[in-house]
Amino acid sequence: MRNDAPYRLARMAHYVIARTPPDQLGATKLNKVLWWVDCAAYRHWGASISGLDTYIRLPNGPVPDGIREALDLLKRSGCVVEQSRPTPAGSRREFIALKEPPVAEFSAEEIDLIGQVITAVCCMTAAEASNASHDALWEEIPHLGLMPVAAGSVVTREVRPDDLAWAKSEIARLAV
Repeated sequence: MRNDAPYRLARMAHYVIARTPPDQLGATKLNKVLWWVDCAAYRHWGASISGLDTYIRLPNGPVPDGIREALDLLKRSGCVVEQSRPTPAGSRREFIALKEPPVAEFSAEEIDLIGQVITAVCCMTAAEASNASHDALWEEIPHLGLMPVAAGSVVTREVRPDDLAWAKSEIARLAV
């Protein structure tokens, strides 16, 4: 974790909250946006935007280590407020930005990436976002275990026949 990670996480959460309608972003979806942004950033640039190296594995998916402290900092500083809203699935913790986030903290590429992930997650319910985060990595990590952002950045796909043929030819070539 970078030294500025707690503040960077708070600034990133503030930006996400400010750019998302409160009725589309409860605590569960906020955590998923942060996770997927950090994993995508790591895949593209070799580092997370939040400065975190790991997230914590909880039943609803990955959660940033320090998110409670980050949100408390934002609430104490008057940047956001939290309110509870009833939903058919239970109570949702919503966040409302009271101040504009410091966008100069992020590059144009980071802002674009965050926006793309917000758009994707806002189309989901909290349950859908939670289920989508329950991938092979989440399945392998025990409850409260650390989920490395680097591992989360790996995109898996089916092995194609041409990939397999290439691997076999390389093995044969190197075995000589």
